[in-house]
Amino acid sequence: MNKISLPGFSRRVSVSTLELLLSYPYWRTIVLETYSKEQLPGNYEPQVVEFFDQQGLLAFQVAGYVCNASVPLNHKSEFLAIYFDGELVVFTANQELIINRLELVSVFGSFDLEG
Repeated sequence: MNKISLPGFSRRVSVSTLELLLSYPYWRTIVLETYSKEQLPGNYEPQVVEFFDQQGLLAFQVAGYVCNASVPLNHKSEFLAIYFDGELVVFTANQELIINRLELVSVFGSFDLEG
C-alpha cells in the first residue's frame, strides 16, 4: 500500500508528514486506523503510558514506575506516538498534531485535590 486512503486525511496534513507516513508503513496503518476514533472520556486515567518514535519504545510508565530507553545524544525523533493502555492517543510529526484523542481528558483528574 503506497497511498493514504482516508478521505480528507491527506488534505489535513502537510506533504512532509504524508511522506513520513509513507516511509513508515506500520505507523501509517496505525494512524489511519486511529484517525477517526472518538476522544477518550474526560475522567480517563491510563494504567500504562508509552512513548514511541521511529526507533521504538522511548519511555513508559506503569503503576508509577517510569523507564526510558537510552538514545544517542544527537537522536532526533521524526515523530512521537503516545499510547494509553495499548491505544494510540497522540501522534505528532513535523510540528503537526495529527492524532489527539485527549481533548476531553483532564490532567487534574490524576490529582487528589481534596486532601
